[in-house]
Amino acid sequence: MAGNVTASDVWNAIAGGKRISLAGLAVNETLSGNLTLDESYGNLLRIDPGGAARDVTLPAAYEGAWYLLFNGADAAETITIKNAAGGTVTTCTQDQAVLLMSSGGVWFYFGKLTAPA
Repeated sequence: MAGNVTASDVWNAIAGGKRISLAGLAVNETLSGNLTLDESYGNLLRIDPGGAARDVTLPAAYEGAWYLLFNGADAAETITIKNAAGGTVTTCTQDQAVLLMSSGGVWFYFGKLTAPA
């Protein structure tokens, strides 16, 4: 499917046994510095801080925005997640995932999960 896709198009594709791919939904990135997210990033983020603690800054909050961020560090490296104004929303440690959601103009974390050892 290309161009404008309707809910009916998606339903018909699934009903026909086709797989649906959402290009750009997931990102796997190793950082060399702090990161500021924008509309080019997908909702599912696997971030390796790259050997040091890093900041990830969220875009301006808007209704319905969300990210699931997983800290894929190979050592004890913390990601500090900040809002667009620079305030800390939460932190994410090695092998931890954080669900971030926006309600209007505010970012909050909805929960944290830690990968089993």
